[in-house]
Amino acid sequence: MKITTAVIIDSRSGSMRKDGSYPVVIRIYKDGRQAYLGTDIFSTSDGIIERDDEGQVLLKKTKYIGSVRRANHRVNAVLQDAREKIQRLIDQGNIKRLSVAQIKKHILSGADSVSLTQYLQRIIKELEQQDRVGTAEAYRNAIRFLTKYFKDDVSFDELNTTTLQQLEVKYIAAGKSYNGLSAYLRSIRATYNRAIKEELIEENIYPFKRYSIKSKPTTKRALPVEHLKLLKKYTPANDGQQLALDVFFFSFYMTGLAFIDICRIKKNMITEGRLVSSRQKSGKGFNVKINKEAEDILNRYIEDKNPDDYVFPVMQRGASEADNSSKVKLATRNLNRRLQHIAKQCGVNKHITLYTARHTYATLARNKGVDIATISELLRHSSIKTTQIYLDSLSSDTLDKANDDITDF
Repeated sequence: MKITTAVIIDSRSGSMRKDGSYPVVIRIYKDGRQAYLGTDIFSTSDGIIERDDEGQVLLKKTKYIGSVRRANHRVNAVLQDAREKIQRLIDQGNIKRLSVAQIKKHILSGADSVSLTQYLQRIIKELEQQDRVGTAEAYRNAIRFLTKYFKDDVSFDELNTTTLQQLEVKYIAAGKSYNGLSAYLRSIRATYNRAIKEELIEENIYPFKRYSIKSKPTTKRALPVEHLKLLKKYTPANDGQQLALDVFFFSFYMTGLAFIDICRIKKNMITEGRLVSSRQKSGKGFNVKINKEAEDILNRYIEDKNPDDYVFPVMQRGASEADNSSKVKLATRNLNRRLQHIAKQCGVNKHITLYTARHTYATLARNKGVDIATISELLRHSSIKTTQIYLDSLSSDTLDKANDDITDF
């Protein structure tokens, strides 16, 4: 790779002005291509450009140049600025990925080039300003991943098919899962796509053209009806267990409502026996009838609450999005641990989490013959494809029963 800069008279066809003058420009040359920076100085096509002993450009006096001293100062200032910015790009390791047009754009914008890591940090800051703390955390995790398995500050052109494969080998060799790796790489891939869209980088350094992000199907977490009945009959030993069961069954009774959406329920969202809100993940609104079982659960928490108070004791009114996000994460861990303890006490030999209620609702709906479009609407999914992920595999018990029914004639 070779990059040079030079001051020239731009005498290309179409460059001459009406008064017969030509622009004095800085020519940037890289990899056989060139771009031009204007200086606002004009001269004749045969204007002589020389260099003094210190390397400064000297313009010849012409009728188009009022003050040679000022013209020389201006041209040399533009040249020096261009060279300093190009050198910074070289020092940062970013020059290789940029086209000559992008180098010109960088010089004119006055902005410093950013690495992949720095660009991720910029995205995180934007997301936090929008109170999208969950998504910001996903990008922050991507930085942690790159730091642990690669290096602290990664430039865009350092990731390619080979380095991604090497990262995959290191990650899986450490006993991690492909699904965990997929979460990190999806954030990184989205960052590259955004950088290309903003013309920060060229498409030819996109590292995911020949690398596919791998994931493994997750084990379905739905419970059979008999296990639901066992959990329902369990008598909580303390308030913590009561809350764990209440949240679990409230999710189930309210069409598989996600835990984060349960945490966000305020008293003023409950009107005329219905819950009116929207999904935190997709923003999709919903209006759901509160059945008797769900109402009994709400009544344990809603008393003495102000209209804009959160109903369930997880999030706090007036707290920042970041603080409430931390509270939700902590509550998720604690409630899942309590649910697992309760399951063992009930003789349910399955790993149970708060999300099990949502999967169970979707699976039972499917098993009862509810069509996938309706299930998708009930779960407030943004697309039927997402719903299919929930339902794309039946349990072996369900398949065995289906086979018995088919072959019994």
